[in-house]
Amino acid sequence: MPGNPDDYSDEIVTDPKAVERAVNSLPGVVSSRLVTNRAGNVLELHVVASTDRGSRDILRDIESTLDSGFGIQITRDQINLASMDGDPADEWGAGSSEPSPSKGTVSMPRIRFVNLRTNLTADGGDVQVTLGRGRHQGIGQSSFVLGSTPALAASEATLRAMERFYEDASFRVASVDVRPVGSHEGVFVHIEANRRGRVVPLLGSAIVQRDLALSTLFATLDAINRFVGRLRPAEAVEWVVGPDTELDSL
Repeated sequence: MPGNPDDYSDEIVTDPKAVERAVNSLPGVVSSRLVTNRAGNVLELHVVASTDRGSRDILRDIESTLDSGFGIQITRDQINLASMDGDPADEWGAGSSEPSPSKGTVSMPRIRFVNLRTNLTADGGDVQVTLGRGRHQGIGQSSFVLGSTPALAASEATLRAMERFYEDASFRVASVDVRPVGSHEGVFVHIEANRRGRVVPLLGSAIVQRDLALSTLFATLDAINRFVGRLRPAEAVEWVVGPDTELDSL
């Protein structure tokens, strides 16, 4: 599928693994994954980092390494930086509520993770995800069959909940993959966003820390965090709630 020229850099990458090795050698970087289109243009760079260094320092090192070592001028909007030890909720929230002023989007209260609930049945089960913005909540649901993992359903339910907050986009889960990341496991989620007839590929990742369904939820939010900052917020969603449910209460 051809991409929009505005979505990637002009430089062609012939050896993505070499780029990933260079990024992985930087202080504070645990692992990375470079995403290119068929022509070799850089679409996104996904980086898992430790908390030993600040994110700004890591981003600056990545930009410098790619520019000086490979001639790749990547923008920070193309870098998805996830913290291995940090709170995943903080990693994605700013992208949905604090878009760049150049986009002309009105700032809204940040969308936050509220709850994930998995119900098992004789035939499989269903996953319910609740996201919140201010005193409003959006709830999404998806089911899975017996013998399958609830990870895919968790990603789908997260997208259904997110769609409640925006008017001009829909999302589809293309794939959910679990892969080794150093001594850990990482979950990688490929999302396709459809906005005004244009399909945009998005990729997010998270370290599996608590359970796979919850980690998949955060990987899904990582995939769409910067994209939703460009969307038009809906005026209201269906559910109005009382005191916020905190992530730490899980």
